Amino acid sequence: METLAIVTPSYNQGPYLERTIQSVLDQNDPSLRYAVVDGGSRDNSTRIIRKYEKYLAFWCSEPDKGQTDAILKGFRAVGGDIRGWINSDDEYVPGSFAKVRKVFATRPEVGLVYGERVLIGPASEVLGWTRQPAFDPSKAGFNIPSETAFWRSTVESRAGSLDGSLQFAMDLDFFSRLYLAAPTVKLNSYLGKFRAHEESKSSTIPEVGREEAAERWRRHFGDNEMWSIQPPRLYARHLAAGLRRPLLLGAPYARHRLLRLTRRMTGGSGA
Repeated sequence: METLAIVTPSYNQGPYLERTIQSVLDQNDPSLRYAVVDGGSRDNSTRIIRKYEKYLAFWCSEPDKGQTDAILKGFRAVGGDIRGWINSDDEYVPGSFAKVRKVFATRPEVGLVYGERVLIGPASEVLGWTRQPAFDPSKAGFNIPSETAFWRSTVESRAGSLDGSLQFAMDLDFFSRLYLAAPTVKLNSYLGKFRAHEESKSSTIPEVGREEAAERWRRHFGDNEMWSIQPPRLYARHLAAGLRRPLLLGAPYARHRLLRLTRRMTGGSGA
């Protein structure tokens, strides 16, 4: 069986890190090689990592040059035929690894597999979910969620690894190169959970992200503004997905909305 390498880059994400680690280990993948690369956190991250140390192929806690440097360090340590990374505030949906493995096992020409994402809040409450068409740079901008993406290391060797000079758009740049190097498959399955909170990277450097995205888009797909065009929202399919997946999406979302409404009615926080 092909080895599956997962890397979690982390820095001061103690409130969420354990849930991330558990979501990886709970996949029960028989050939998993899991690395947690911490940038020298000053919170309780090291204590959490040590709790799961026996299940990890590699871990460290030391200063690094940022997220991309940590991811590359992890892959250098654990290798992997199939690879993915998950940030230390995100989670995998149960059963994701098995779905991805099935694609790679039956379609050897495929280089990149990704799926839909669930949106969660600080307490893992379901805030929503996505339902988008497959990435097509001729029609709209980039829409490959990193916490749902897995790729072959052989394709990475041709396309090139993550670019450490980028602060924000390294995923757009990297997955675009993989997309151009080999066939890509989008699964209509929820593979990952993206956590929205005030300290998240996507909340703190939006301007840098836009500048990097525009530059890398032009490099890969030409001098156009398609990078800024949002993919069409598939509202009917979006709503249907919540009904078809009541345990993962519909019921948790309804509970979150009900609690939020109750807080507002009682004068509590509406967040």
